[in-house]
Amino acid sequence: MKVEGNQSGIKVEVDATTKTDGIRVISVGEGNEISIGKNCRIQGHFYLANGACLRIGDSLTCTSRILCHLHEGSSVEIGDNCLFASEVSFRPSDAHKIFDLETNARVNNPSPIRIGDRVWIGENALVLKGASVGNDSVVGARSVVSGRFDKANCLIAGQPARIVREGIRWEA
Repeated sequence: MKVEGNQSGIKVEVDATTKTDGIRVISVGEGNEISIGKNCRIQGHFYLANGACLRIGDSLTCTSRILCHLHEGSSVEIGDNCLFASEVSFRPSDAHKIFDLETNARVNNPSPIRIGDRVWIGENALVLKGASVGNDSVVGARSVVSGRFDKANCLIAGQPARIVREGIRWEA
């Protein structure tokens, strides 16, 4: 794992059994955290800024690079025994603020992403702020996940993603 940017502004905890040779981390600001569990095989590009938090459980396997862009104290939490195909992206914030002209209230606040245990995410899927995927579920290739899919054992696919089948299980 190669950490660039503000190295004093990030706390990194990686289990000794995890392979992180293919990870590039860029840290901006203070208070960023990365925690990676046991027996993971990960390649990726992680950008964390201003209090962002990335937590990865045990036994995540990535067939190729994943992308995590965390801004403004946003967070991504990934459960145990997950499988991610290449170029899966996680974006729990829009990175730039948008305001209502009349009230000056912000309209695009960051929101955490939660991925359950034993979730398989297909190639080029995009997981956006506020999204969640329940345990034992599958996200189809090129899907755009922006909602909460907390129910377990579902096949989620589409742009925008929706549940296309319930009562499924998958094997690696």
